[in-house]
Formats: sequence, C-alpha cells, structure tokens
Amino acid sequence: MSNDPNGAVPARTAIDPAEYDFSGVPDNELVACLYYEYLRESEAIVREVSKAKEQLMAAIKRQNPKVGASISAKITLTKVTSHQEFMLEGAMITILAAASVFPTLPWQSLAPADKHRLRDFPDRANRMHNEDFAKRHPKLLLDIGLKDPTLGRSTLNAWKSKRTPKAYRKAPAPKLERVFASGFIQIHLGYSKEQLTEAFGDWLKANFPEVCVKAKERRGRHTERDPLNALGALRLRYHCRTLNEAQNLIAPLANTPQGMTYSDRTAWKRACDAAVDHFRWMLKLPDSHLPIHYTEGWQK
Repeated sequence: MSNDPNGAVPARTAIDPAEYDFSGVPDNELVACLYYEYLRESEAIVREVSKAKEQLMAAIKRQNPKVGASISAKITLTKVTSHQEFMLEGAMITILAAASVFPTLPWQSLAPADKHRLRDFPDRANRMHNEDFAKRHPKLLLDIGLKDPTLGRSTLNAWKSKRTPKAYRKAPAPKLERVFASGFIQIHLGYSKEQLTEAFGDWLKANFPEVCVKAKERRGRHTERDPLNALGALRLRYHCRTLNEAQNLIAPLANTPQGMTYSDRTAWKRACDAAVDHFRWMLKLPDSHLPIHYTEGWQK
C-alpha cells in the first residue's frame, strides 16, 4: 500500500490490533519495537531491505555453507536517509534483511526467537556504526620517533597530509582546523599512566575548554510509547472509514495503563501529525517522504 499525498482514497482493509495497540509491549522491548514499526512505514527502507535480502540469499546460494556456519557477503545499498554516516543506516538495513519476518509481521506478532534476535538491533546497528566510524576517524593519532625514526625527517604538514582521514583531505584549511588539532608531542615516560592522563586532561581543559564541557542533563518525560501510540493513530486513520469506527476500536484501551485515547478529531490529527514528524526525525528522511499508512484525513 502507498501513502496518500494527493488526497486519493486508498483501499482500506481490516487492521490487526498488533498494528495499533502497543499497550502490551514490555518496557525492555520498546526501543526495538519503536524502530521496527517506524522502519516498516518507510517504502524506501522496505525496498532496501528487500534488495539486501536478495543479495544475502545469492551469497548463501553461492557459498552453500553448512548449517550454523557464517557467510560473508558484500551488500550494495542506496542511501535513502540523511544520516551523515551511511554505516548506521546500512547496519540497520542489513540486520533486518537477515530477519525474514520484516516487514511482513508487526513486532508484537513475532515469535519469541525472532524478538530475541532483534531485541537490541538498534543498539547493534549503533555499535557497528561506532566501530566503523572509530576506525575511519580515530580520536587520537600518536606517531612517535621511538617507533618510527623517519618522523625526524618529516615536516608537520607532510605528516598531516598523510594522517588526515580521507573524508577531510579536500576540505578547506579553516574547516580542518575546527576539526583537527595537529602538532608535536613529547611524553615523559618517568610518570605513571594516571599522572600522564591527568596532565593530558589539564592540557585539554586549558587549550580546548569547549570539548570538556559536560553535556546538559535533559529533563522531562521520555517514553517510546507516545510515538508508538501516535503511529497506531495514523494506521487507524488509514484503515477506518470514520472517526467513530476508530474510536470504537480503541475504546477498550481507555482503562489500560498504557493504552491510547483520543477525544476528538483535533486530538487524532495532533497524534497523526506527531507520527509523521517522528517518522521523518527518527529515520532522518526528507520532508517529501511520508509513512506508508499516511492519509490527509478521515473518509467521513
């Protein structure tokens, strides 16, 4: 099914409660459920997962591995989000491609084994991204003459040209100076690790105080249930012909601790708009992208 940016009335089908009622999702599954369900709403992501599945199956067929053996496969994907680092997007797509259940089954309909495999997939994707990023963009580069005598014959500019990450080598000097600080270093090995670490920290505070400022604590209500309930509202507006029909479906949820409740058309519209905003924000999608189950409003 496609979204409805032009106001055309899409074909409606009966909706499974697992697609809109997220009140029964345990707290320890909320993050995975949130990402899983919003990723299911992106035609572009679903398309890339399908492409990745085809490439994985082709690799399995070529390598014909024994049961339980691992395989290696080079997956080619098209970037569809505005994530600065493609690795994060690609990692999520690759993980979901290995799960045959995506996007066919909603999170709450997954078998326990599938939930177990996917429960931490956003964290796994982030770890894969962070490991890849750290390899390509090391926090600290130290080449010392004790290990490489040729450094004595090198200029600082020559060393910078060699050690600056490839992604930045064509950047103008002002931008490089905002990202990298290069110079010469001398370490007195007569001091302990703790003393040297303290000395380096003191140097950072004196020369780059902005990187030592502690991030401000974010206060307020933080829950994954709100955007999940908003997504449920969006899907109900898509599948139900009338507001009254949707209200009847969520009426039993009014007395449940985590159930959704929307009193009138304004409340429903606010929830649906919030789902669209979260869809674009979380997946870093352009404003032209709309959820699969987006509609302009109710049929009646």
